[in-house]
Amino acid sequence: MGENAVSRVRVEILGKKYTLRGDVDTDYMVSLARYVDEKLRELKEIAPDADNTKLALLVALNLADELHRAKSGAPEIPEDAAMLKEKTERLIQMLEEGIVGTNFQPK
Repeated sequence: MGENAVSRVRVEILGKKYTLRGDVDTDYMVSLARYVDEKLRELKEIAPDADNTKLALLVALNLADELHRAKSGAPEIPEDAAMLKEKTERLIQMLEEGIVGTNFQPK
């Protein structure tokens, strides 16, 4: 894309349509949206009672973990379904206990 050129693309995440705008290729934006949708659907299978806000937060935490590992040079740990489920259950427990959430008070 040219400098300062902004493109738009319609994507669907968890059945809801969104318009994304960015100064990157539309195919790239679509692939990001698909990746997020895939991650949300994986977690929805593991935590079917979680609402979409909680699912989005869980995906954000998982993606932040992936990014942090990539930036720190830590080896990527392939996640199988059991590991993903365990990780998700730990994050849900943290959310429910208020460690991460609206009641969280940083020191």
